[in-house]
Amino acid sequence: MENARGWNQGLGFILAITAILMIHLEKGKIRTEKAYTIGLLLLLLGGGLGDSMAKFYDVYGNPGLGSFFLMLSFLVSGIISGILVFRGGEKITKYEVLFGVLIGIPNYFSARFLLWALADIPAVITYPTYSIAAMALIGAAGVLMFREKLTKRQWGAYLLVILAVGLLNM
Repeated sequence: MENARGWNQGLGFILAITAILMIHLEKGKIRTEKAYTIGLLLLLLGGGLGDSMAKFYDVYGNPGLGSFFLMLSFLVSGIISGILVFRGGEKITKYEVLFGVLIGIPNYFSARFLLWALADIPAVITYPTYSIAAMALIGAAGVLMFREKLTKRQWGAYLLVILAVGLLNM
């Protein structure tokens, strides 16, 4: 039984990676502009570092201080974002603040649920499930709220997302 579970999760992991590539790579094209590549690498590094800190906290942190950990995570992100905005000479309007709060609320609960999941589920299952479930929710929001039109490739990728989440959690 345990061997079948390992195969299911392995297949789910492969499907998750395939779905990510299908969604983010344009047909036959990989963006190579320097600014795009550097920005993407910084985003991946920052996101990966933040998610890794959640696992680090899960292993070494005090479970009673989860809210404090999340507050520090959001505070550091806010400081870094503020530095980048002010360094770029941009002004923050009330709309940016409003949308920041509206985006911050689901981000907070997403981070909270990640901490809870890491306490009970192995990281090799938690992180792919977390990532592809977020992609699926964002894709659904794009279609439902913004009337985005998905290509057949993107629909296929979202089907793979659903299959991957199911296999990862078997």
